[in-house]
Amino acid sequence: DFQEAASNHFDGCPKAKKLFYKGYRAWYGDHYDAAYHYLKKAVKAAEAGRAKARVLFLIGRIAVEEKKTGRAIEYLKYGLEEDPSYDMAWSNLATIYFDSGQPGEAVKCCENAIFYNPRNAFAYNKLGGYYFKTSDYEKAVPLFERALKELPQHPVLRMNYAHALSMAGRRQEALKNYQAALNAGYRDPNQEILAVLEENLAMAGRLSRESDPAMAEEA
Repeated sequence: DFQEAASNHFDGCPKAKKLFYKGYRAWYGDHYDAAYHYLKKAVKAAEAGRAKARVLFLIGRIAVEEKKTGRAIEYLKYGLEEDPSYDMAWSNLATIYFDSGQPGEAVKCCENAIFYNPRNAFAYNKLGGYYFKTSDYEKAVPLFERALKELPQHPVLRMNYAHALSMAGRRQEALKNYQAALNAGYRDPNQEILAVLEENLAMAGRLSRESDPAMAEEA
């Protein structure tokens, strides 16, 4: 995990990489005080902006785990100042804004994450979730679909797509993707989710009839 996080961003700066490793290992063991100690030193030792951004991102992530929202936003923003193209930082910042009731800021963060990395499945999923909650299913469906293009076997992304399809009234596709989500490992032991999908489909049908005078008369 550390090699993936550090990648080649610390090339030419072994001291910063070593401190980052110590902080990363402390975080992995839930020793947050030690993690902060080493990571702050790593920020000072790092010369490249991308290296600083990775360290600052981890500090922000630790703050999220400690439910220190203000600190998390602060350090994620610091990281993005060092490397505006760091899509994971944009995506994590979006989650914080969504959770703290700032959807406008969250949407911008998702869009930035996608701009810098058009293959960021989770940014598409988060943005799709926003439009789903605001009942804009025409926007939600293609965003969930785009997320699945990157991670087709991800059960949660597949189920989110099924939910959006059901609200859009696309019955066969919704049920097909529901089954695909189960096959990928999603759990629905009492078929409660299936019942929700059926309810969504029924609601979508009612809304469609109400919006079409000819259909309403037939009903």
